[in-house]
Amino acid sequence: MRAGDDVCGQCDALFTAAHTLLDNNVHDEAAVLGTLAFAWSRDVWGIDSENYCGLEHLSTVDGVPLLRLPRITTGLIYCEGSHIPKAANISVYSRDVKPQELAEVYERLLMDHGIHFDESSGGSVVWDIEDANLTITVRAMKEPAAWRTPYLKTYPAGRIYSFPPPTLVKGFYGTLLGSTHKKTFSGYAYALAEGGRHTSQKAVMGSVAWLLGERSNNAIPPGRRRPRIAKTLNKHLLTPRSERELLEDSWTPDDTVWRDASVLGPRLMRNLYLLQEGYKQQFP
Repeated sequence: MRAGDDVCGQCDALFTAAHTLLDNNVHDEAAVLGTLAFAWSRDVWGIDSENYCGLEHLSTVDGVPLLRLPRITTGLIYCEGSHIPKAANISVYSRDVKPQELAEVYERLLMDHGIHFDESSGGSVVWDIEDANLTITVRAMKEPAAWRTPYLKTYPAGRIYSFPPPTLVKGFYGTLLGSTHKKTFSGYAYALAEGGRHTSQKAVMGSVAWLLGERSNNAIPPGRRRPRIAKTLNKHLLTPRSERELLEDSWTPDDTVWRDASVLGPRLMRNLYLLQEGYKQQFP
């Protein structure tokens, strides 16, 4: 189901994605947010890329890619001009990622690339929180000499090249993560994406409303912007689905779409930011 020819391409893509999510009863809030953010981001349309500028591809339904903000990703940094790793990167986007899960992901990354670790070897662990995720970079005590790396076929043996063990990285991450509980507030968990429990209908409606301009910092007052947004939602989303329509000549707090938009807005911004940064990396 498409929005129609009387809307711009950006809005058409947005409403097409919204209908697809509702038609297929997509209940994963993260998938709703990622899919709609991608549909709204004109710069990334048509990119022939399997990573969708950093969003995780779940499946494609009715021609619409279902995407979500990843929970955790990994990667390696290589010695210059070689395939020999010198550091491991772990990026955490969701505060729901527990220390044990991160340790298992880290260990699997090392094993998949033939990198050994030692319970008592040296090394370094540094972190960065600048890009809307918590990135942990792990290094061995020493990296292979530059003259040697072109001749290495596999990661070199030796304790000085052992990476820090998963147990150490697990404890380090647990301390960094901290807690968002008001009595034990600490760490960086507050800065990571939180999970949501909106129904599919509420997640779609609130997200579309926010993308259409329902934002607290909007210079247009609610009394002017909400009737306009309600009219657009009615015409292109609710009426075609025979759903209860929003008031167009005024607005009422009983319409939870406005509260949902306020809650979902910051979560959408994370997706939009990741898409923007991913696009910059592909097209610097």
